Amino acid sequence: MILFKSNKNSFQKFIGSTEYSFTKLDLQFKDNNIGNEQALELGQTLAKYTQIEKLILNLVSNYIEPKGALQLGTGLANLKNLLFLEVYLQLKICARIATVLYILVKNIFNRSNNIRSNGATALGLKLKQCLNLKNLQLVLNFNNIGTDGVNNLVFHIAQCKKIQYLTLIVSQNLYEDSNTYKIKKQIFKMDQLVNFYLEIDQKENDEIEDLTEQQQIEETEKVLDDFMEQEEGDIDLGDSDYDQCMDEGEYDGKDTNFQQDEDKDIQVNDQIQE
Repeated sequence: MILFKSNKNSFQKFIGSTEYSFTKLDLQFKDNNIGNEQALELGQTLAKYTQIEKLILNLVSNYIEPKGALQLGTGLANLKNLLFLEVYLQLKICARIATVLYILVKNIFNRSNNIRSNGATALGLKLKQCLNLKNLQLVLNFNNIGTDGVNNLVFHIAQCKKIQYLTLIVSQNLYEDSNTYKIKKQIFKMDQLVNFYLEIDQKENDEIEDLTEQQQIEETEKVLDDFMEQEEGDIDLGDSDYDQCMDEGEYDGKDTNFQQDEDKDIQVNDQIQE
């Protein structure tokens, strides 16, 4: 059986569900004000779906912290039949703006998921208990994970010996590029691995980096406020900026006809329903 959830308003309905015989779940709960308490409920509910083989969990732009990440991981660890897992915990934002915000990243985590180093480590610890996992995709941009968190996450994931396809996107997380080789070393120990994609780039803006802390805070607020206004359709981005965001596949302003994200969701749903 297949359970499909695409409407964020269905979160409470899913939590209250008592039908646990499904083998595939597509849970689209982005921008849903989910914090640690709701993450606990979600983890406890997921743990009951013991027959699940495929799970897509979209929690983009919520308010999940280390404790919430641990609770989610605890629920996932109970899914012993899980073969395919996608987890999205990043901040949904145009990459053009993300480049500017990298230097200012410490000032924006109160507006998004922030699982930090402890949360990433806990998530990895729990995921390594999914012994049958073959396909794993984690998207954790802008979560203040840091070097230790990323290293620990990969170390634990590498214990999932049956993984064949691995995608790990952890950019804009204050990671020291000099440690990238440690991640690759762990990944290459995965004997069954057929293909992997790693995104851990850190883009810097020297001019912003030279600003005082107060100036950085002010600049961060300005950039984020502008971005929120763009999402509400109150600002004319102009052809060049709009086209750039379209190419990056991230912008979803409500007053535009750009539907790439929605189309992507539909494609995923169709695949699952097959």
